[in-house]
Amino acid sequence: HDQGVTDRTLISHAPASGEVMWQGPRGEVEAAVARARRAWSGWAGLALSNRIELLRAFANEVKRESEALTGLIARETGK
Repeated sequence: HDQGVTDRTLISHAPASGEVMWQGPRGEVEAAVARARRAWSGWAGLALSNRIELLRAFANEVKRESEALTGLIARETGK
Protein backbone atom coordinates (compact mmCIF):
# COMPACT_ATOMS: atom_id res chain seq x y z
CA HIS A 1 0.00 0.00 0.00
CA ASP A 2 0.97 3.60 -0.55
CA GLN A 3 1.73 5.35 2.73
CA GLY A 4 -1.37 7.53 2.22
CA VAL A 5 -3.86 4.80 1.34
CA THR A 6 -5.29 1.93 3.32
CA ASP A 7 -8.03 -0.41 2.21
CA ARG A 8 -10.69 2.00 3.45
CA THR A 9 -8.99 5.31 4.21
CA LEU A 10 -7.10 8.01 2.32
CA ILE A 11 -4.50 9.79 4.43
CA SER A 12 -2.70 12.98 3.39
CA HIS A 13 0.65 13.74 5.00
CA ALA A 14 2.56 17.03 5.00
CA PRO A 15 5.75 16.23 3.06
CA ALA A 16 7.96 18.42 5.27
CA SER A 17 6.92 16.96 8.61
CA GLY A 18 5.01 13.76 7.92
CA GLU A 19 2.12 15.25 9.92
CA VAL A 20 -1.31 13.86 8.99
CA MET A 21 -3.12 16.71 7.28
CA TRP A 22 -6.43 14.94 6.79
CA GLN A 23 -7.90 11.53 6.39
CA GLY A 24 -11.18 10.25 5.17
CA PRO A 25 -12.94 7.24 3.75
CA ARG A 26 -12.11 6.12 0.26
CA GLY A 27 -15.02 6.83 -1.99
CA GLU A 28 -16.39 4.72 -4.71
CA VAL A 29 -16.40 6.38 -8.10
CA GLU A 30 -19.62 4.72 -9.16
CA ALA A 31 -21.46 5.95 -6.05
CA ALA A 32 -20.16 9.50 -6.54
CA VAL A 33 -21.22 9.51 -10.19
CA ALA A 34 -24.66 8.18 -9.24
CA ARG A 35 -25.11 10.96 -6.64
CA ALA A 36 -24.05 13.57 -9.19
CA ARG A 37 -26.51 12.22 -11.74
CA ARG A 38 -29.35 12.28 -9.18
CA ALA A 39 -28.49 15.87 -8.23
CA TRP A 40 -28.30 17.06 -11.82
CA SER A 41 -32.05 17.29 -12.45
CA GLY A 42 -32.54 19.49 -9.39
CA TRP A 43 -29.66 21.75 -10.42
CA ALA A 44 -30.79 21.90 -14.04
CA GLY A 45 -34.31 22.72 -12.88
CA LEU A 46 -33.16 25.88 -11.14
CA ALA A 47 -33.50 29.13 -12.97
CA LEU A 48 -30.24 30.37 -14.46
CA SER A 49 -30.31 33.36 -12.11
CA ASN A 50 -30.48 31.01 -9.11
CA ARG A 51 -27.56 28.92 -10.37
CA ILE A 52 -25.51 32.07 -10.94
CA GLU A 53 -26.36 33.27 -7.43
CA LEU A 54 -25.28 29.96 -5.89
CA LEU A 55 -22.04 29.83 -7.86
CA ARG A 56 -21.22 33.44 -6.91
CA ALA A 57 -21.87 32.65 -3.25
CA PHE A 58 -19.52 29.67 -3.49
CA ALA A 59 -16.86 31.77 -5.25
CA ASN A 60 -17.16 34.46 -2.57
CA GLU A 61 -16.73 31.85 0.16
CA VAL A 62 -13.61 30.51 -1.54
CA LYS A 63 -12.26 34.08 -1.78
CA ARG A 64 -13.00 34.70 1.92
CA GLU A 65 -11.16 31.53 2.86
CA SER A 66 -8.41 31.83 0.23
CA GLU A 67 -5.63 32.55 2.71
CA ALA A 68 -6.48 29.50 4.82
CA LEU A 69 -6.95 27.32 1.74
CA THR A 70 -3.64 28.50 0.29
CA GLY A 71 -1.87 27.64 3.54
CA LEU A 72 -3.38 24.17 3.63
CA ILE A 73 -2.51 23.47 0.01
CA ALA A 74 1.06 24.68 0.53
CA ARG A 75 1.48 22.45 3.59
CA GLU A 76 -0.05 19.45 1.87
CA THR A 77 2.08 19.79 -1.27
CA GLY A 78 5.25 20.92 0.47
CA LYS A 79 5.52 24.06 -1.66
